[in-house]
Amino acid sequence: MSSLSLRQRCALGASLGLLCLALALEIYLYAPQWDLEVLRVIVAQRTPPLTYLASFLSSLAQSSTITLLSLLGVLLALRERHFQAAWQMSLPLALAALTSSLLKAYLMRPRPPAWGIAPLVAEPYYSFPSGHATVASAWGLALLILLYRAQWSKRLKIALSLIIVFLIGGVGWSRLYNGVHFPSDLLAGLGLGLFYNCAFLGLSYPNKKASPLSQGERGDYLEDGASNRT
Repeated sequence: MSSLSLRQRCALGASLGLLCLALALEIYLYAPQWDLEVLRVIVAQRTPPLTYLASFLSSLAQSSTITLLSLLGVLLALRERHFQAAWQMSLPLALAALTSSLLKAYLMRPRPPAWGIAPLVAEPYYSFPSGHATVASAWGLALLILLYRAQWSKRLKIALSLIIVFLIGGVGWSRLYNGVHFPSDLLAGLGLGLFYNCAFLGLSYPNKKASPLSQGERGDYLEDGASNRT
């Protein structure tokens, strides 16, 4: 894997994203009972502390919250002349959210309450894919990409990466726990975020050998092939 170029790695990531989306569609169309049974197991574990945690995690991926945080990040990146970082934080997120909305309108999948699942929050629109999972994965994966290329200590980058991964997974779990999405809805959202982030990164950089990248950027993104001195 280390001998693969950055573009080849991104192609693999984008392919994995499309595979997640295809698998989610396969489950939705041909194995909906599996979706329903897994969801029933999760909602059966409801307790007051978990309900509070699910409410908090779900609120983190509200469209208004992600939009505001993304806007602040883009403005900061532009101020520091990190133009590639500004695009990475905005374009994949916008494309993933748009694709999610189009799929919802086309597939019109009813939410779990139509199958007798008691929801903890009111969600009037369609279910597939999960908009919360889409924006959480698109934004979170963009942060992971930028974090990987930052000139920070290895320990700090690992700690922040674990927090981001936990939040992406936590948002997805909260949507199941709240009884407003099926597992395949979340898988589709993750696939969209992964596809657009990897596709954008792969198309934005020359095809050079991939190596750990952590030197600072000024006026553009980090050059592919920089060494990691941590």
